Amino acid sequence: MTISTQPAPAQGGPQTLGIGEGGRARGCNDTCHLGGRHPDPSHGHAQGDCAQTPHVPQRPRSSTPPPSAAAAIIQHGRINLGFAAASARGLVVPVVHDAHTMTTAELAVALRDLTEAARDGSLTPAQLTGGTCALSNYGMCGVDGSTPTINHPEAAMLGVGRISDKPWAHEGHLALRKVTQLSFTFDHRVCDGGTAGGFLRYVADCVEQPAVLLAGS
Repeated sequence: MTISTQPAPAQGGPQTLGIGEGGRARGCNDTCHLGGRHPDPSHGHAQGDCAQTPHVPQRPRSSTPPPSAAAAIIQHGRINLGFAAASARGLVVPVVHDAHTMTTAELAVALRDLTEAARDGSLTPAQLTGGTCALSNYGMCGVDGSTPTINHPEAAMLGVGRISDKPWAHEGHLALRKVTQLSFTFDHRVCDGGTAGGFLRYVADCVEQPAVLLAGS
């Protein structure tokens, strides 16, 4: 379930949500710390390193900022996943529409096809619009962490760093483990810290326990 913003609907239209203040992050343990706020007070930035936890919490919702004071925040029942891709004309954000209905294999094919279309410049306007959330994989550039920039009019973007071997304490023992850093930028006008922290923890749990994620594919 995702949220985006559009002009306020007429009576009987989609449900609208008010804009609340950001709250303190909850649902994170010592392997997933929320960082400080973005210089823009309407934005927050969460970062965490993946480490094992014994649970997988329910996925929280995400959201997007209103373009004007008269706009409403619209909660969608669809997930249209945008992702940053390099092209000859610069960075573009292709969109996998209805990503929530796809299996892991189908999603991988869709991401591959859109990436190829971005590289050869054949993306259509429909493939570049309608996103409800976005992903940036800057780890492919050898980067551990960064601050993802929200793709307007969405309200959040998840960034994934490179996977590298690092010494990590687990169950009382120190060993080399595969570790990646997740960064999550969100708009505090439509998403509080508890929601953002819960989402980041959920993503980390899915990465650490892929069987849980693949079980629904």
